[in-house]
Amino acid sequence: SAKNRENKEKNEGKADDKNTKGYVLQFGVFSSKSGAKTLLNQLEKDGIDAKIQEDDGSYKVISDVIDTKEEALKQLEKLKDENNIDVFIDAVD
Repeated sequence: SAKNRENKEKNEGKADDKNTKGYVLQFGVFSSKSGAKTLLNQLEKDGIDAKIQEDDGSYKVISDVIDTKEEALKQLEKLKDENNIDVFIDAVD
């Protein structure tokens, strides 16, 4: 029915849907928030968007969620080449 189709389209358009998996670039993990903030400030100076995510008492400095692994790998390579940053990919769900 048209109503079912409408609901299906609505659900597919949700980026924050719980089953949507994506990837983040992880720049570092710290036991203190101040360590994470220091790295975050350095990244921002280099024009790199990042944020701090608290995770079980540790502080991860990560990028925004990237939809595909291919795109995440592209960004990772670019950061390694252009900014000489040690970074790796972390899957999120």
